[in-house]
Amino acid sequence: MINKPKYILPTIGPSSEDERSLKQILKLSNVVRLNGSHNTLKWHEKIIQKIKKIDDSTVILFDIPGIKPRTMNKTDISVKKNQIIKLIDKNYNKNSKNVISLSNPIPLLHKKTDSFSISDGQYHFKITKKGKGYIEGKSLSNCIIKPKKGVNIPFSSYDEKLQCKVYEAFIRKSKKIGYDALGISFIQDAKTLSYLKAKFPEIIIVSKIENAVGLQNLSDICSNSDAVMIDRGDLSAEIRDYNLFSAITSIAKETKLKGKPLIMATENLDSMQLRSSPTKSEIVSLGYSTSLNTDKIMLSEETAISSNWKNIITWLNKFLLNENNTLQDNVFGDRQLKEDKNYSIWKTISQLEGMPIIIFSRSGEAIQKVKSINPYIRILVFTDTNRTIKLSKFWKNVECIKLSKFDNTRGNKFVFNTLKSYQAQVFNKNKSAAVLYISDPKPGSRANTISIIQKDEFF
Repeated sequence: MINKPKYILPTIGPSSEDERSLKQILKLSNVVRLNGSHNTLKWHEKIIQKIKKIDDSTVILFDIPGIKPRTMNKTDISVKKNQIIKLIDKNYNKNSKNVISLSNPIPLLHKKTDSFSISDGQYHFKITKKGKGYIEGKSLSNCIIKPKKGVNIPFSSYDEKLQCKVYEAFIRKSKKIGYDALGISFIQDAKTLSYLKAKFPEIIIVSKIENAVGLQNLSDICSNSDAVMIDRGDLSAEIRDYNLFSAITSIAKETKLKGKPLIMATENLDSMQLRSSPTKSEIVSLGYSTSLNTDKIMLSEETAISSNWKNIITWLNKFLLNENNTLQDNVFGDRQLKEDKNYSIWKTISQLEGMPIIIFSRSGEAIQKVKSINPYIRILVFTDTNRTIKLSKFWKNVECIKLSKFDNTRGNKFVFNTLKSYQAQVFNKNKSAAVLYISDPKPGSRANTISIIQKDEFF
């Protein structure tokens, strides 16, 4: 049923922006990422136009600049070990030596906050002084601070109202460039998600859980997201690196329990920017990601700025298509949706091992339900909704076919005729398939029908 799975989510950048490179990348990817923290909106719009010209079915994930402060220095700043630097809000006007302005206000500091880092946790500073609009810190190593590098302050929290304001303003400014999905950084609770979804219901929202507050509200965030991304860089810097592994596991389990697509990001194959093959640690890390049933492996600098991007994406594709690298054991335990009135039908479907599941759905909710019980199951979806088609590309083992019309009034006849028209995709190499059809027999009600169809008998 699914002939060419595409598990890679590459970031497009200076190394991969030309038409020839994009054509090669789109052979292995159906979702691509643009990093809104770099380049101009005009540049991103130009790249989106190029991508859509090559393949207009490609989904564009636009990872927008979040509320996290970034360094605003114009040039590189050399810092010696034990040197004191001061970080100031952009509206803080005092000038002094070793001062770096920030793009956004400093977050609310927790009483146990005693350090900060710059550049995804690469350079660490011990806080020596803090006050309104500034913090000072002593460098724990020699380092070079480049412009537009992220600042992480462990166990801090961001102002939700300011976060909504910043994100809404940027979305309104950037919406015209033509992306399909948004990567929203530092989601701390479902309030921000609800606010943005109400304002922009057509946009797919990918939540990035990146700090301690977000982890505390993990369940609500996953429930209200379209998909979840684990940004291991910011997360590690925000909660301390020795807490990273358990946090990744918790986020993955909760995401898959809710049936949502999961994206694993940050330094998946970072070493291959300078090597012909990955490190053994990277291979093991990728293996663990697949065991968590990650739907997409994201590449950042590996495809955006590395001259070795072609070798990187080719190697990763081979790895992800090798079924021996994927653990099929359900590592998540008993997946319960008993509070759902349709639990029995979702459970029945999930137990149909080795059989493709055919779903007729407009909203895509049925995909989520089936995936929440069995994340490994293969699904073919029929829909007439563009948003569902785009969202389906984020899941592993989900293929979506768009219908010109979704006719709920004709019931079984509509289903039969559709299956007959697409019998090659429905059965592929299988002799049988399970069909789930959700109809609306009367206003305000739904009826679920499941049927097992045999290829030889059905046609």
